[in-house]
Amino acid sequence: MGDGSGRQAHFLGYSPCPSALIFGFYLPNILGFMIHEKSGAGTLKHSVFTVALDDLTYQELAPILAEEGYDGVEWRVTHPDEEAEMRHLNLHNIEEQAENVKGLCDDLGLDIPALASYETMDKTDRIERLFKLAGLIGAPMVRVWPRLYDRNPHFDDRYRDIIDDLRRTVAMAKDYGLKVTLELHMGTIFPGASDARRIVDNFSPDEVGITFDPGNMVIEGWIEWALCLQILGPYLANVHVKNIGWKQRHDGSWHWKWWPLFGGMVDWSKVIYCLKEIGYDGYLAQEDFSSFRQEMKTYTPDKKAERIEYVRKTLRDNKAYIDELINNE
Repeated sequence: MGDGSGRQAHFLGYSPCPSALIFGFYLPNILGFMIHEKSGAGTLKHSVFTVALDDLTYQELAPILAEEGYDGVEWRVTHPDEEAEMRHLNLHNIEEQAENVKGLCDDLGLDIPALASYETMDKTDRIERLFKLAGLIGAPMVRVWPRLYDRNPHFDDRYRDIIDDLRRTVAMAKDYGLKVTLELHMGTIFPGASDARRIVDNFSPDEVGITFDPGNMVIEGWIEWALCLQILGPYLANVHVKNIGWKQRHDGSWHWKWWPLFGGMVDWSKVIYCLKEIGYDGYLAQEDFSSFRQEMKTYTPDKKAERIEYVRKTLRDNKAYIDELINNE
């Protein structure tokens, strides 16, 4: 297993053909663990990007993460106009929120390695408040969002937009001692590593980093994982952990869908092997839409206790699965 080979067939080859998906699942057998140790020094660290758990408040979610041995939490930040505006963090009343969330995380021993927002960089007033929040809460990195690509404007125009937006955004971030990050993501002009590297090469790795998201790359931008990480090089700043696969509809067309971490087309054993190979010792931020939201199909507000226990077990199982891959030599 030291070569990163997985427990089940995954998408490893040279064509993104969805038929490569083999329906196989591996579920860790976890019984009776009541104490969960955090990651040791120099190892990959566990966190959660909270976008997939936005039905829980930060007061509900943070203690679960600490109790299950997570090292940190990457909070999603919304705008007050959005639905579910008061869950996690938002750009309203940021001083009070920062004090409350930072105090809670400090008490629980949880780091806040990053904040993540879907505010586009051209909304400078919102970005300024986002950076102020990050400075108050002690997060060293903030993921910002580009203006998306939809054929029009042309790629060349969008490229100029993002360079201009980043120059302005990086200058603002420096006032707060922050690094800006971009995420490899479908719908942008940088779904793949080479696309992103072309953009960030205009900046220092101390100013701009890249969030590596293999799940997103199953939809757009996939290349061999080792090659991807070599291209990202010193700009690799964060990793999002989820899985995605393709499924054929009855009419013969294909569509992508969320899968649990141990299913789908991302072979996480190989990804983690490649991350260890380059010496990455940062965060693995779970964004497991499939597992975190599976139980929401039958959720009603009177079932909050059951929902919390489901989330707790899922976080425990996911961490055990990832730890097994990390520790597999």
